[in-house]
Amino acid sequence: MNKKRRFLAVAVNVLLLITFFALRYSGLSFLSIGQAVPLRLLPLAVSISIFYSENIGLLTGLLTGAFMDSVSTESSCFNTLFMVIACMVCGLLSSTFLNKNL
Repeated sequence: MNKKRRFLAVAVNVLLLITFFALRYSGLSFLSIGQAVPLRLLPLAVSISIFYSENIGLLTGLLTGAFMDSVSTESSCFNTLFMVIACMVCGLLSSTFLNKNL
C-alpha cells in the first residue's frame, strides 16, 4: 500500500469511528429497541483489526475504548482494556488462521 492510499484508509477508519461514536452517544439512535441501543463501535473496531494487523487492532481498540471511557460515569478504564484485548485478539487470530485474499 502506498502512503497516499494508506493515509486515506486511516482517515476513513478514524472518520467512521468518530461518526459511530457520535451516533451512539448523541441520542440520535435510529436503530434502538426500547431503551436498548446497539454498540456499533465494537464490530467496526473488530473489523478494522481483522483487515489490518494486530498492531493496528491494538491502536484501534485503544482509541475506541478511550472514546467510550470519555463519556462513561466511572473512570475505571474497563472499556479501554476490553476493546484493546478484543481487537488485538481478533487481529492475532485473523493473521494466524485466516487466509488474506482480499
